[in-house]
Parts: sequence; structure tokens; C-alpha cells
Amino acid sequence: MKRITIIPKNYPNPIICDYEFNDKLPITNVYYFLDGQNIFKDKEATFGRSLRVNKHLKKLDQGYLAVAIHSEKSDKGRFNMYSPYPLSNTYLNDFINDTSLYANFIDDFINTIIPTFEHNLKVAKRYLITSSLACLTSLDLTIKYPTLFTSVALFSPAFFLADNDIYFSLENMKDIKLPKQYIFVGKKEFSDDIYDNLLYVNTATKFYNYLLRNKQKASLVINKNGHHNEATWERYFSRFLNMI
Repeated sequence: MKRITIIPKNYPNPIICDYEFNDKLPITNVYYFLDGQNIFKDKEATFGRSLRVNKHLKKLDQGYLAVAIHSEKSDKGRFNMYSPYPLSNTYLNDFINDTSLYANFIDDFINTIIPTFEHNLKVAKRYLITSSLACLTSLDLTIKYPTLFTSVALFSPAFFLADNDIYFSLENMKDIKLPKQYIFVGKKEFSDDIYDNLLYVNTATKFYNYLLRNKQKASLVINKNGHHNEATWERYFSRFLNMI
């Protein structure tokens, strides 16, 4: 794993990115992971467990680049960075995130981070992989830039955080064709130490059904033993690679 720090043009703080690649074949596939501090190595992961994505990517007969964009270390910074919608969070003492910081981050993701990694590549397929809060980012990105990504993986999406805003955005963009959304969710998910065993499943299923009704491409996998953690998301990532 290699690490670089990117100095953005608009977002106020440096952005840390980890990356791995296989250039034994021409690199034509690029995988971007948002909120990606727990992607490659267990010893680098916040809770001692990563998604171990390189183990699965190495099995593919392709040249690839995998890029993991870190979040801010504080909870408030993470909400500012990854939520396109104003979220009132009582866990953070009624903190409401600053969506202007989110807009700055997205601008730098599109116009600074992606060009930094792809400037010498002939990219055929570009994938976006997110989990939990960052799934809000993923959806917003695919609405605003519907042709940028080949497909999107959403692990345990926390859509309940902005249920009304999500569908307001989608209703206003009905004429666009989104990249295929691969949704993975478990029946044993946690949220802020509360056992929300159906909260994630119900909101993910609602989103999936909405996509199908509006003739968008989507796939939904419900894991009856799926938890809200990297060990489960590693299994989802392996399944995602097989599905695409």
C-alpha cells in the first residue's frame, strides 16, 4: 500500500489517499473507495479490521488501481466531508454539518483527486464503493455525474439519515440514467449502539424498489447475518466483484 497527501484547491484540509495497483497488465479499471481509511491493511484500520480489498482484486485477470480516500478523523469533520444534505445529529450535541464543505470536497474529488491518479491511464471502467454515511455521497455523485462511474457499490447504506432529501433529489432528476447500483445490507446492523436490525434493510429496500420503478438498474443483496462492519463489507466486496 502506498499513501499520498493531496492538497486540494477548494476543500480546506489536506486529503489523505491510500492506493494499490497491478500494472502487470495495462491499468484500465479504477476502484474508488470513499471514507476509505479501513480499506487495505488491518494494521492501518481504525478498529483493527480492513476490507482487505487487494486480496480480492489480485484474483482478477486485469490491471487495476484501487484508491481509498480517507475521511476527516473527527465525527463532525466526517459529516461535513461526506453528507450532501444537512443532518441534525443529536449524538454530536445537535451538530448540523456544513454542506458547503461537502461541495468543496466533491469538487476536489472530481477535479483534483481523480485527475491526479488517472492522468497517465486509459480508463475503461471506473467503480465507486462506499459504505454507511458515504453512500449518501455516492448517490449524490451519481446524480450529478451519471456517466462518470460504470457502477456503484453501496454497503449498508445509511439512507435513513436523509430519507426525504434523497427522494427529493431523485424526483428532480428523473430523466437521467444512473450507473447500476449494487446494494448490500444486513439484518444485524447497528447504528450508534442501538440495535436497528431492520432500519438499514427497510430503507435500502425502499431505495431499491424506487430505482426499479423508475427503470434504473439495481441489485439488492440482503444478508441475514450481515453486520455493520468491515468483515461483512469484505464479503460484500468479493460478491460485488463477482457480480460485475
